[in-house]
Amino acid sequence: MNLTIREFNQNDFTFLKEIISEYLEKEISDADLQNRMDFIKNCTTENLYVCEIDSVGRGIIATRIRENIEENSRFLEVSLIVTRLSERRNGLGKQMISFAEQKAKELKCTGLWLVSGFGREEAAHKFYKDLGFVITGYRFRKIF
Repeated sequence: MNLTIREFNQNDFTFLKEIISEYLEKEISDADLQNRMDFIKNCTTENLYVCEIDSVGRGIIATRIRENIEENSRFLEVSLIVTRLSERRNGLGKQMISFAEQKAKELKCTGLWLVSGFGREEAAHKFYKDLGFVITGYRFRKIF
């Protein structure tokens, strides 16, 4: 088994459409996906990586650098981590978090942080806690 985590490229379009649609539980449009891919390509603080086994896409992890105003620190945020449903609990998520930790160290970040929604306590939240993450607050949003 040859596991590779690499930056995404345009050739990943079909795989990204499949895995993001699976995650969203609805199909992402070609235009919306291309918009996100173009944004990431042109942004210096955002990255998207594809996790492959034997050159076949199995997961993705997106990161962004977060500079803090209130203190002199920077964190690498895991803004998305997804594996195919058929690949869950096979260690890929742990490998992708380990990859993000290494990237954070290379970027001289203080650590990692992520946001995970309610209703995911039994699976995702347990996974994050088992990897050493601690709950530090809540996220609030207002849509208009």
